[in-house]
This record gives sequence, structure tokens and C-alpha cells, in this order.
Amino acid sequence: MNLTIISKTVTDHFSDFDFSQLEKEDREIIPVDHPLDPEAVAKIYKEKQPDRVILALPDPLGHSLKEHGKLTTLIEHQGVNPAQIAFINLNEIFITAENSDDALSRLQTQLLLAEFRLENTPQYPLEIYPPEKELILLGQPPDKGFLEYLRENKVAFQSVLDTDSGDGAGVKIIEFQGFTGNYTLDWKQDSSKKQARGCALVIFPDSLTDEQKEEVGTALRYPMLNSTFLAPDNRRSHKNGVWLVQTLKELQTALLTIKPICDGKEVTTFIESATVDPTRCGLCGTCVKTCMFNASTLDTEQQTSVVDPAKCVACGNCVTACPTQARDLPSYSNSYMHGLMQSLHGFTQADGTRLLVIACESNGYAAVNHLANEKIKVSPSCMFLQVRCGARIESFLVPVTLKAGFDGIAILICARHECRNIVGSLDLERRLNLYRSVMKANRIEPGRLRIIPVSERKLDSVPAVLNKFADYLANLESPEGSIFSL
Repeated sequence: MNLTIISKTVTDHFSDFDFSQLEKEDREIIPVDHPLDPEAVAKIYKEKQPDRVILALPDPLGHSLKEHGKLTTLIEHQGVNPAQIAFINLNEIFITAENSDDALSRLQTQLLLAEFRLENTPQYPLEIYPPEKELILLGQPPDKGFLEYLRENKVAFQSVLDTDSGDGAGVKIIEFQGFTGNYTLDWKQDSSKKQARGCALVIFPDSLTDEQKEEVGTALRYPMLNSTFLAPDNRRSHKNGVWLVQTLKELQTALLTIKPICDGKEVTTFIESATVDPTRCGLCGTCVKTCMFNASTLDTEQQTSVVDPAKCVACGNCVTACPTQARDLPSYSNSYMHGLMQSLHGFTQADGTRLLVIACESNGYAAVNHLANEKIKVSPSCMFLQVRCGARIESFLVPVTLKAGFDGIAILICARHECRNIVGSLDLERRLNLYRSVMKANRIEPGRLRIIPVSERKLDSVPAVLNKFADYLANLESPEGSIFSL
């Protein structure tokens, strides 16, 4: 049975609606009057014990990720594999729906899409291990009160790049990797290599030089150090593991998550990383060249490529790049992506222009959430679909999607210098000519595909671009010999 929990008080769209109308034999709907309080959701789940759960709320993967992480963690503690949890972003509905009836129709579509994903996502592997008992502190705390607070709370720690003690001289940060409660930080000091192990990494960015920040950003495989809370944006590999701290209050907030992990006897982690089918791998090395996180290597003895789960961020770029389809990604598996695109005809509206907007989890969805927060509408012809990274979109999926009944596809990706997966946006743009060639081969107008880089500083520009593209599609005549009619 699928259980859907919907936060209904955040909008007038659903305030008086009877959600039982959306129920069916294998689907139960529970509307709640709070914006999905983590403890309340965990209580509902414990009472109902469903096979799968869908959480419908605004901005589930965006900038309220602390609560999102708490939500999923509490549900996982009930013994639920993350592959059995799906999210519906109500903001998609808020910025496109023309009225309440339209909003409910779109909600029904999102329910079908979420259920399709749950049915086509394999279980994530489970790892259980003892946590490290120390914090890794990177940089010099703003004052001695920070260290005193750690000692008062019986939190053990080790320091790297502490300029006040003189330990930071000649240090070059190399790499950070691991899973919840079990991380390693590698660095070089002068000519010797060193390593620290800890349950989490706390960074004091104000004490770092620009050069050190760049080194740390490279080691974290995170291009920007401008957020107080890094872990959600990189939660695939650094879940609850990386914290930027500038004030004592931020340190106290970090310890609310870190200390229970450090003090526990064991940590349960579901591993989400790319997988390899050795029978298809040809040892071409494309995955090694594509991966910017050093997660792929070639095992010549076993005659296959290998993925290091501690380094993989599950962006899917290697899956798209692999010429033999030896790679897959559980959260956005080949079977899910292919089946979804072929099935979209069942979700499209019968009338009017149909524009599929594929948005990456980073800036793409930041734009969606920003528009909803600012109450800015986009063309009702838009239907949104989330992917981990724009680089996950394969060329042959474009004609398949257009044949499914859409008039055009817009892919919202991070601006190049802001890509959370470093080269995901760049690789997608590099493949654009290939996509156009595939479209031409299928006698499809190449102008029906648009790749739209989105900067965090220019989120307001997205509606105008989407609306202009929707108008273009509405006035675009079907080319002679098109394999589908518009």
C-alpha cells in the first residue's frame, strides 16, 4: 500500500478539498495541518506501516533541507529503505495551476509519477558500522569559546589548519570522503601525507585564505563555500557530515545532528552510488574520464570498472556517458528513465501546448521554489520533472519524450560555475549537438529542445524564458514529414 501525506495548510489550493477522492485500492491519502513536521510524519508512518510513502510538501529538496534530512532520517529509522520514499514538490503545482481544479489535476499527475518512480527504483544497499568518536575541525575557531563548548559537551576533536597553534603551516588539503559518522580527511604537510578520521567535518571558513577555501572546495567536491549548511546539497556522499560554522549558535545547531551519531554504537547508512554491470563493461575508461569525483577506476584483473561508493555523489554523468550501458544509477535507473519517458503520454493534458520542464535538483529546483515563494506564475503549459543532474538526460530520451505527447522540452541546469556536480552542466551542453542530430534523424525540429542554465543570482529570469519558449512552441508549425502530429 502506498501512503501519501500531504501538507494542505501551506496553500489555499487544497484547503477545502476532500482528499479521499484521490484514494484507490492501493493508495491512502492523509492530509495534515502542518508543513510535514518530521516527528508527526514518523508517527503516522509507524501507525500505518505502508509499503511505500509519498510526502507532498513545498520545497522538499530545496532550501529547507535540514527538515528534509530529518524527515527521511526519522522514516529510515523505522526500517524503511530510502528507495521506498518519494517526494512531491507542491511548488510545481502552485506556479503553474490556473485554478483549484487544475491544481488537483496536476496533483493527481504528480501522484502517478511518484508511484511510478517507487515501483521502478531498486532498494539501496545497507551498511552498518561503528561511528568515529571525534570531530575534525578545519581552520581556526573565531574564539576559544568554541573549543570550550565542545569540551563542556564532552565532544572529542582534532584540528587541521589551526593557524593559531601553528599546525596550519604548509598544509594542503587533498581529499574528503566517507559516509555518515565515518569520514576521512587527507592532507599533506610539507612532504608528508596525513589523515584524520572523524564522525563529521566542521569548517571555520572565516579563518581560511581564498587559496585554502579553493583547496577545501576541491577536496569536498563542492564548487562553492557560501552556505552555512553544506551537507544537504552534497548529502549523497556527505550526509550530515560537513558543516560551515561561523557563530557559536551554528556550532550548537551542528552538534544537535552530529553528537547523537558520535555517541551511538552503530550507524545505519543506505548507500546510493552508481553501479556497474561487469558483463557489459569494455574497460574503455570513459567513466574514469567523466567522473570529476575520482569515484571510478579500472580493475584490469577483474576486467571491469569499479565505483568507490565513498566518493560517488550519484550524479549519473557516468551512466549517460557509458557507451555500452554498463552503468546504472538506482535513484534514477535506466529502467525508470526509459519507462517514464515512454509513459508520459498518459500524464499529459489533452489540450493546449505541452512543455516538459526537466529541472536538476540544484539550481533547477531552486528556481521552482523561488518562484513559488515570490508567488510568480509560469505558463500553465509547463509540467515539471526532477532529475539529479542535467547530465543524466540521454540523447535518445528526447525524441521518445516528444513522441509521448509533449511539444517541447526545457532542461533547467546549473550555470556552469555553479554546478554542484562540477561538470554536469558543461557535459550536457557539450552533448547538445548530439541531441540535435538525434532529433533531426527523427525528423523533429531541433528548436523544440532548450537547455537553460540557471544562476542562483538570476532566478527571476526563469519565468520569462519558459513563457517565451511556450509561446514559441504554440506558434511553431509542424515541419513537413514529422513523425508525429501537433
